[in-house]
Amino acid sequence: MISATLDTSVYIRAPHFGGPATLIIGHARGKLLALGNPASPTEILHAVKEDPADNRILECVATATSDFIVSEDKDLLRLGRFRLARIVSVRDLIDLALTLGKTG
Repeated sequence: MISATLDTSVYIRAPHFGGPATLIIGHARGKLLALGNPASPTEILHAVKEDPADNRILECVATATSDFIVSEDKDLLRLGRFRLARIVSVRDLIDLALTLGKTG
């Protein structure tokens, strides 16, 4: 099973724009705690200079040790990776999950 940290943009996107974000949130409903990695950050990071608020999600990931960061934020996606976590879009995570489902 893969684990993921969803950026707030995914939660906001789902009810307002629908599409792939709605699929992830809908699928996770009822087992969101099992899918996600709740975390209380223990360090302060300055990895994203363009938008310092994006560092908050990275701080959560540093504590949660997620496999993925799921975001639609351009600054985060541009990083590609943060520590051991791969930064992917909602669509990328769905494609990956479908691929794993076919092979697993």
